[in-house]
Amino acid sequence: QQKEQQQLVNNLQQENKINENESNDVLISEVNYQVRAIYDYTAQGEGEVSFVANQEFVMFGGEQECGWATGRIDSQIGHFPFKYVEIIAQISNSDIPPPPPEEDFIPPPPPEEEGEEDFVPPPPLNNDEKQLQNTTQIQSQENDSNKITNQIDNDNIQAQKNTTQQNNITDKIFAQQVEELQQELQQEIAETINNINHSQVERNVTEQIDITDKVFVQQVEELQQELQQEIAETINNINHSQVERNVTEQIDITDKVFVQQVEELQ
Repeated sequence: QQKEQQQLVNNLQQENKINENESNDVLISEVNYQVRAIYDYTAQGEGEVSFVANQEFVMFGGEQECGWATGRIDSQIGHFPFKYVEIIAQISNSDIPPPPPEEDFIPPPPPEEEGEEDFVPPPPLNNDEKQLQNTTQIQSQENDSNKITNQIDNDNIQAQKNTTQQNNITDKIFAQQVEELQQELQQEIAETINNINHSQVERNVTEQIDITDKVFVQQVEELQQELQQEIAETINNINHSQVERNVTEQIDITDKVFVQQVEELQ
């Protein structure tokens, strides 16, 4: 098997030329083509390239005896089934942009798996099949667009639900805060009213005490004046000795009476 692979490599090197004038060593054939993929293809092993339908790339040379071809997609060079592409135009070597440098790059030979000689790629599409494929792709794109639109709508609905829930939570918190403020205000008003009532009671008591004190002082003054007048009259009616005794007695009596009256007044 290794000898067969080496023989394929040698054949490939004989069928293609290495352009030594280029600064980058790239596998270049005498005849190259711009091709377009008819079907999607995914590389099945090392040395193969993958592409999608309608993708354009460069093919070096034509179809090989094994039914494969060699081409370059972007910076990758590899093999692919020839029946998976269609030729658009023949191009010259100068029209092929150089890929990133890869020293002495030679792609491996096409894979030879068990039963590979029986491989039959799907036939090229006719115009109706191409139109159907394009219509299917358009419908697929529309379906994807509808899915994205539905997802956006669902996201918007979910966002609206989240906003509504957030507003409800905010309203509940606001109502709770208002209720707490009302309770605090009612408590402050009650305390203020109690303070006002206490202050009024204190003022009333103070005023009543002041009035009582004034009345008491006035009564004492009047009593003193009456006593002094009685004493003066008594002194004028008796002699000096009797006056002294009487005055003394009268003073004692007066004091006692005064004290008694003061106690009664108190």
